[in-house]
Amino acid sequence: MLQPVEDTVILELEVEREHVVITDFDKWGYVVNYWYVPLDKEDEKKHNEELKKNGIGDESALYMSHKGNFYPMLKNKIIKSWERIFEISEESDVLTQATLWEIKKEWLVKVLYD
Repeated sequence: MLQPVEDTVILELEVEREHVVITDFDKWGYVVNYWYVPLDKEDEKKHNEELKKNGIGDESALYMSHKGNFYPMLKNKIIKSWERIFEISEESDVLTQATLWEIKKEWLVKVLYD
């Protein structure tokens, strides 16, 4: 359970599943950094080799700069991989996170602050 630290607020909510989007926490970090979300270690290795072959040291530049214009298929591959953040197996030990479009007062259970 999260613990409050100085100058933070934690909201404990009870929300029905239909109101949340569940994503893989670790994979979300890839998307935030504009990186390719690999299928597995082998796929990640192949992707990194492809970047190296094309002289790309910073793959986020394919999305954030003009480099994506020169490598549209590679840029598209990265963007399409982001859909994998929603692939969560019930049996896996994946750390997940819930995202809400809104927070309704009736969902609020507890407010923790320090």
